[in-house]
Amino acid sequence: TSPIHFEIQLGVDTRVNVSKDNDVIEGAVNLEKRDSETKEALKGATFSLHKESGVVVEEGLKTEANGMIKVRNLKPGKYYFVETKAPVGYHADATPLSFEIVMDQTEVVELVKENTSIKGSVELTKTDSETGEPIKNAIFNVYTSDGEIVRTGRMTDANGKIVVKDLLPGDYY
Repeated sequence: TSPIHFEIQLGVDTRVNVSKDNDVIEGAVNLEKRDSETKEALKGATFSLHKESGVVVEEGLKTEANGMIKVRNLKPGKYYFVETKAPVGYHADATPLSFEIVMDQTEVVELVKENTSIKGSVELTKTDSETGEPIKNAIFNVYTSDGEIVRTGRMTDANGKIVVKDLLPGDYY
């Protein structure tokens, strides 16, 4: 909207040439990294940002304590993020996360990428304290450290063993 000044002189019949450059309105993107089950923010995930053509725009982008990566000054075009390193305790997901910055875009593009935690397991062996022989059919419950029941009624097999799988990282008894 700023004026472009020019002058037409009396008696001069040549054309006056003027030009005006427009600045491209650059866009922005926020990427939020979350736990797929708890939806809590995940710090420490690393991403690279690419143009649709595959050209790397930026590498080593890390999520902060709030699980966010903020990228500004993106020209209109199609882009994608690739996770290059998962947060500690999580499976990496290198599936590209695509988005587009359109011409004259004023709103920040909001993206969410979730990670699945690496789950653990525990094996308990119940034995007779005097003979060391396995005890079958003993029943156990598994609790979190704050007393929440995670698994109930787990019975030892003929070898005196119980295996509990798919436990989230944490303390149990």
